[in-house]
Amino acid sequence: MISMLWRSRVALPVLSACALVALVALRLAADIDRGQVWLESAAYLERQQGFGYAVIGRFGQQHFPAVVIARRDGSEELRFLDIRGLRRHYHGFSGYDLKVVTFQPLNPNRAPFMVVLRRSA
Repeated sequence: MISMLWRSRVALPVLSACALVALVALRLAADIDRGQVWLESAAYLERQQGFGYAVIGRFGQQHFPAVVIARRDGSEELRFLDIRGLRRHYHGFSGYDLKVVTFQPLNPNRAPFMVVLRRSA
């Protein structure tokens, strides 16, 4: 009886701690963009390089700090509207994953900007 009680008191906190560690690790390792605030361009680019991405295009003036407000993904090609509403088509990227990330600067007087990235699939 004491052994079962001890196991139940230990098992739940241990399982909870393991689940918490797994969720934190997933959040840190996962390539999640939307809603993240970046204080400077260098920090964002360093993080993306860690995921294997390289910048292949930019639209608008970059002003940090900024929050990611949208992301669009593609494989080998990517179609999207840039911040001026012009159609863009990145094609010919065989073997690459592509994404375009839209940022909104935290300074309300600054316009959104976009960064286009690619990595090996």
